[in-house]
Amino acid sequence: MQFGYHTTTLTPEEAYSVGFSGEGLSWEIDGELIFDGSRAYTDEDMQRINEALGFTFFGGSESAQSEEESVSDSASANNRVSTRTVVSSVTNRAASLARNFRISQESGLPDTSGKALTGLSGGDIGEWAIGRLGIWADASGAIYSDEASSDAFWGNQMGFMGGADYRFTDRLMAGAGLGVERAEIDFKSDRQRRITYVNTTVYGAYLINDTLSVNGLGSYSVGINSVEAPGTFVSANIDADYLSHRFITAANLAYNDAFDRVTAFGYMGISYSHEIFGTYEDTVGTEIEPPDSKLGQVYAFGDVGYTFETDGGVLEPFVSARLEYDFVRDGDNDRFGSVLGGGVRARWTEGLTVEAFGNTEVARSDETATSFGINMRVQF
Repeated sequence: MQFGYHTTTLTPEEAYSVGFSGEGLSWEIDGELIFDGSRAYTDEDMQRINEALGFTFFGGSESAQSEEESVSDSASANNRVSTRTVVSSVTNRAASLARNFRISQESGLPDTSGKALTGLSGGDIGEWAIGRLGIWADASGAIYSDEASSDAFWGNQMGFMGGADYRFTDRLMAGAGLGVERAEIDFKSDRQRRITYVNTTVYGAYLINDTLSVNGLGSYSVGINSVEAPGTFVSANIDADYLSHRFITAANLAYNDAFDRVTAFGYMGISYSHEIFGTYEDTVGTEIEPPDSKLGQVYAFGDVGYTFETDGGVLEPFVSARLEYDFVRDGDNDRFGSVLGGGVRARWTEGLTVEAFGNTEVARSDETATSFGINMRVQF
């Protein structure tokens, strides 16, 4: 085997271990010029050299493993934010009707759900929808990073979700939602991941007493993934599309009460997310099979607010905090985390509540995440 600009004789195994870099390196194997060194390698050059050597010099298990780790690590960060969002959204659904009724009673505004709070939805039944049916919509976003990953990355994601819930009895409600989520992640190595999730979520809640309720959810998302990664001297380019399937489940015990104009809302629970990735290939045919991404958490969340009247309705600014522990997680990141935030809830018209919020991680040494969002609920 010969390499230009001068001749070097190496066994295939020795050639693999040398790791030459840069342009201008010619390849001659058994007297046949495979590559003349006059330009940068193309995918076809890499594949032809691999075939001539009889083993994978360009691409191979090391570059595939690096790609697989980057997908799994970035998925963990993305799923952490997504799980927080869906848990918060569903738990707020279970508490929002009681909160609406309480605010209307304190402010003197009429309440379309009825004159008396009965269960989660509240109000006299009347027609089939009155006091029973609610529709809602959430829009949220986040930016995050992980410097401790095998390939440091920075990401952002935006999501929208809408749904409806229905009170079947005074104490039992159930609902469902559909949504879409877009995540864009850039790596230090110039890799790029782009994912569009389409998700569906079902949930239910049961009112234990005037202040305590339990709720649970199950969510499924199909992810349409695309990945691009530039090649190096010993790794091939990647430009591939593949699917992933993500499952999220959670159960919570929630508390909701008011003391004069001071409000208290909180929940504690457990969640588990599991994302399964399809396989794909780099441009020289090396198969890449990212491992499943798993995240299990126990957590406690609370917010404290204060209600006051305005000319157009009622405002309730609040501050919030969340503590969490990862009992299942990928990589070697911190297991403990905390999130601090705040926002405002507003009610301007009968049956309409809008909430805006923001929060940021403050305790993880190797990860950062800042989230923001707005949600709206209409109660019939």
